[in-house]
Amino acid sequence: EGIFHEDEEFTPRAYYKAKKVSRLGTLVYHVFQNPKSITRSFNPKKGFDLIKIVCPHLSSFYEEVTEPEYKKLLDTRIALLFNNGLNSCKNAEKEIIEKLNLLCFENRKLFIHLLHSSKIKYKIEGVLFLMFPKHVMAIYKFIQKFNS
Repeated sequence: EGIFHEDEEFTPRAYYKAKKVSRLGTLVYHVFQNPKSITRSFNPKKGFDLIKIVCPHLSSFYEEVTEPEYKKLLDTRIALLFNNGLNSCKNAEKEIIEKLNLLCFENRKLFIHLLHSSKIKYKIEGVLFLMFPKHVMAIYKFIQKFNS
């Protein structure tokens, strides 16, 4: 309760543990995209929850996974969520960025998932974050300049 992105932690586990997964070929529900909703507004807690709670929990779950192909998917998913956490704070005040850098440093074992990801961008981030673990946001912002 009170944690953002809890479904990002639950869903990969559910898919992995499910004995059968099916999809429907029809639209089941519609989502109203409210521009003022909590998911669309700036809130550093969303980024902190991803990096402090969701990614570490998925990283622990990773140890239970035995199939190499699912491990690769999970590496890439953790890398994506880690990036989403950084992205949600990239325009934050200096104090928040400093706290996020410290949080990333404390959770630097997550950088290994970036290295093992299937995406070259995440692999590059993983190398750079491991080399300079106290400067994650500066590196992230620098790399983002090339994505534009």
